[in-house]
Amino acid sequence: EALSLEVAELESNASLSLLERAHAVAFRDQGLGLPLVAPNPSALGAGAARDFLSKAVKQGPVVITGLNISHDELVALATKSFGNVTAGSGVARKATQYVGGFVRLHDASLEGQAYAVVAFDAAPKNSPQYVEYGVIQRLLGSAYTGFSARHSISFNGLAKSLSTQFPSVSGSAFYNAYSDAGLLGLSLQASAADAGAAIASVRSAVEKLAAGKVDEAALKRAKLALKREVAESREVSSSVAARIAS
Repeated sequence: EALSLEVAELESNASLSLLERAHAVAFRDQGLGLPLVAPNPSALGAGAARDFLSKAVKQGPVVITGLNISHDELVALATKSFGNVTAGSGVARKATQYVGGFVRLHDASLEGQAYAVVAFDAAPKNSPQYVEYGVIQRLLGSAYTGFSARHSISFNGLAKSLSTQFPSVSGSAFYNAYSDAGLLGLSLQASAADAGAAIASVRSAVEKLAAGKVDEAALKRAKLALKREVAESREVSSSVAARIAS
């Protein structure tokens, strides 16, 4: 039932659904290209879950965390729940490879609105280029400010250009970095009439960026934005850790 609700929520949210489809197109029928939520949850019974668990759980270190529970009680519960679990053979995992492609879907219920994702192959999270792609994301449009007519901040003129030419356009840049692959792109929402031209403008801006045509001041602002966000995220993490420890 919970899975069915998740599927319904995903399908009703155009932005999330589009990002899910972008991964399916980028990576096809492998790893990150597979559905985030099972498309037919009713077919998954307790037996299927037990079968997967018996294969997936391998012998070795396991991390178990608890909140508002004593150490002794947590150890007792962990021992009771997992003490007799036998090591499985493991689930075969292959690194996801970027494939790319194009897909267009028609949904009459959107009533004149269009959603689009323009995405590219990017570095995985453990890559030396991880930080570089983070800077590129902020050059395209930081996740903090996005790029739309509602915001005056832009890092490379793309936001200002799009909102000036197409008042209906809004969106943000994203960089989803995983252990084996990454996806960098722009998520757009626009009127159906403006969508095609807006996507063409995005393509032109990305081509200039790829050619190294980056304003030095914009690059400096993008780097500072990334540093600020990293610093803020560390502060939040430290605060959460301190609360848990206390």
